[in-house]
Amino acid sequence: MARSQIRRFTDATIIDPLQLVAIVEQARRQGWTFVIGEQLPGLASVAVPIRNIEHRTVAALNASAQHLSSATNLVDSALPLLRTAAAQIEFAISRVHSLAAHLDELADVNHDEAVALSLGDKSP
Repeated sequence: MARSQIRRFTDATIIDPLQLVAIVEQARRQGWTFVIGEQLPGLASVAVPIRNIEHRTVAALNASAQHLSSATNLVDSALPLLRTAAAQIEFAISRVHSLAAHLDELADVNHDEAVALSLGDKSP
């Protein structure tokens, strides 16, 4: 983060590196984050991570509300839906990874069979 140039979008945008580290650590602990007015004035957003099979964050899901009256309910209404969707995406990622590993194994077996056949071995 020290090398990154942090851009301020609004007066509410947090640009202090130490504050940002604290916010990221809190988000990691609780599994979600909530901001108001950091991207656009009055825009509230709640977000959850999407993690790969190594448990690294590779993307995020976000829901936003423009009016502060909606923002107060945003976490209660959107967070459970975001968590469910993130879990479904993470499951899909794990299935794709599992399928890819299986295909790699098949490719290795087929390659070994092809090599054996090319060397004159007729048995699979």
